[in-house]
Amino acid sequence: MKTEQYMMAKAWMKQDRATQEEAAETWSRLEEEFNEERKQMLQEIKELKQGF
Repeated sequence: MKTEQYMMAKAWMKQDRATQEEAAETWSRLEEEFNEERKQMLQEIKELKQGF
């Protein structure tokens, strides 16, 4: 997840117009995206280490 995307989502969730459900859903989606990107990055690092 890009830093600017995180900051925008965080700001949006704090707005009065965002319901708790919307905020929780947005946070969960961003957390899932972050975790997937982290898994990919760790896998790439692991593959690079195996190559040496």
